[in-house]
Amino acid sequence: MIGLKNMLKAFMLKKTYNNYMEKLNNYILPRFGAMRIEQIKTLHIVDFLNEASQPGFGKRKKDVPLSSSTIYELDKILRILFNKAVTWQIISKSPMESLERPKLKNVNQNSIVELTLQLILKHLTKNLNSGVYFS
Repeated sequence: MIGLKNMLKAFMLKKTYNNYMEKLNNYILPRFGAMRIEQIKTLHIVDFLNEASQPGFGKRKKDVPLSSSTIYELDKILRILFNKAVTWQIISKSPMESLERPKLKNVNQNSIVELTLQLILKHLTKNLNSGVYFS
């Protein structure tokens, strides 16, 4: 039987493989590792991705949900795995086929930069009065 890890390793660059393995080990395998790939249905994946958007998901167990980009990556990894399984004729149809991609939330980089600059300027003006200078 071909494992999920071996499927990834077969066609990925090392850096990408390591990034995907982190996601696989922390999120995907704890949920699907005991299942054969042909047993995983669309509903299993829908439940998985819904739970991934809740706080405390996976090995992280933090009080904040995964970022939309992490959920998007989980979806991407699952699509890659199932598409390869179809290509290699392990399964006849991907359970991801009928699912829409998760939405990425846009983070306004300009507002983050602006806020950071405001904090730096506030800190600098506060410290200029106390004799602290940056050269």
